[in-house]
Amino acid sequence: MGVVAGSLSSSAVRLSARLYTATALEAKLSLRGLNVGRLDLSLPRDKQEIFAAKSELVILHGERELQQPGLNRNRIARSTCSWTTVDRAIGIKLCAAYQFPNMTNLHNAPYFLMSGPAKYILSLEKADPSAKTYAFQYKWQKNDTANIIGFSFDTPDSKYSQSSRPLPDLPHDKSLQASLDVDGRKQFDTQCLSNDMISSTVKVKTKGGVTQWDITTDFQTRQLASRLIGYYTLNGPTHGAKLQLDYEFYRNPKQTIRLEGVYSERVLGYRHDLYGELSMDFTAYPGYNFYAVLRNVKTQSHIDIGFNVSASRQQKLDPAFTVTFKRIDKLSGVKLAAELAMTRPPRPILMKFNFEETGPKYSALAVLNFNPKSREIVLSGYVFAPAGSQLYVDAEANITLPTLHPCTLRAKLHEKQPNEFQLNAVGIWFTGVDFNVDALYQDQSKTNLASHRVKLILNSSHFKDILVDARFTQDNRQITFIGQGEYNTASYRALVRHVSVAEQRFSTYGEVDAAGRAYSLTLNADLYN
Repeated sequence: MGVVAGSLSSSAVRLSARLYTATALEAKLSLRGLNVGRLDLSLPRDKQEIFAAKSELVILHGERELQQPGLNRNRIARSTCSWTTVDRAIGIKLCAAYQFPNMTNLHNAPYFLMSGPAKYILSLEKADPSAKTYAFQYKWQKNDTANIIGFSFDTPDSKYSQSSRPLPDLPHDKSLQASLDVDGRKQFDTQCLSNDMISSTVKVKTKGGVTQWDITTDFQTRQLASRLIGYYTLNGPTHGAKLQLDYEFYRNPKQTIRLEGVYSERVLGYRHDLYGELSMDFTAYPGYNFYAVLRNVKTQSHIDIGFNVSASRQQKLDPAFTVTFKRIDKLSGVKLAAELAMTRPPRPILMKFNFEETGPKYSALAVLNFNPKSREIVLSGYVFAPAGSQLYVDAEANITLPTLHPCTLRAKLHEKQPNEFQLNAVGIWFTGVDFNVDALYQDQSKTNLASHRVKLILNSSHFKDILVDARFTQDNRQITFIGQGEYNTASYRALVRHVSVAEQRFSTYGEVDAAGRAYSLTLNADLYN
């Protein structure tokens, strides 16, 4: 009787993840003392991938690779590049692109890394493909009355010419001149003479130990009119500032930037208090408004640090970003607590970490939540290891993942007598399978013989008992391993013996007996002949 197999097929799943960079750069630097310097940069490629991370899920079907689309519903894909005016000015644009599945509304979503494909790319691209070289040059001219430093940028031999030449003059001339030329057309040209265009007044008042500086500054050019007003106060260890900048570009509405901050640092005996807050409001860019608070209280046995950022002072009770850290030193140990929270939609993030040491007991808790509609990722556990002449360890670990059964494990390790250890472990795996392990380890080594033995019983309500008995011995000439097991009334046995007859002569024998079938292997080697 015969069986003819015309074809064989196999399948497997592979998660492919890549993290790479693909860049090429040529540089040439020329110096002529401290007066003239030039740096020429050449980018051989039109696109430089500074940072790239990609993942994809592939099913191997025989010799074919089938890429899986992953979760396509509500997939998030974004790409953006730098400002067009900047691209034309320097001939280079910076781009960022990312793509990943949106699992916010999926209750049973897989893990983020397994829900691909996902990609994140930060690249540098040529806005002007004809540009081959980017030249940076500075010149320093000095005489008895002025120090003139000139900086220039250009792309020689390109289809479109980009150049920028700021020329600052040092205090003798008290002036600043800058221009921007793109493709032969002057886009920006300004000249500032401090004596004619800047006026400023500062008033200082002191009363009752409080000093205040009142500041008023006006700055005006043909294209811009601005005024800065505000004050800075000093009251013992407390510093405060409140400034307002009003500016108006030609043919544009008036805009305002407001800055307000307080900083205080006090030392009282063994206590050190630090407090600071800063707020900024932009009428032109309200999305960048923020109010931040920092506090730090420190004593000999206590540290309490907090930092939070809100959208505005009115929303300080509902911060968008919070970081806290606490440490308490006790006579019996230490206690740590750290937390990071981001509440901005669409994906709020919460991370917590707690650690406590109380004598010989160590406890820890870690929490991660990046999907409010799913369960948190929780890791917790403790280790109890009291000091003594014999080893004793009691430990427990609990792991909770969003889409799996909670995993728990508790184990005890006890040294019954010197060089003899007993282990008992009970738990439930992520699949919901419970198990119980009883093991005994013996170290029966002597001066010229190493001998180790392990006995193990594994039982569960989901499968029949598993028994294992293994022994390892080694002396100057021979290494032996013997393992015996039993599962479902079937016996298993493995034997490996390696004997060194001489320095270049040895013999190795291996035997496996599985469910009534025996396999053996013998190797004799003589390296002299």
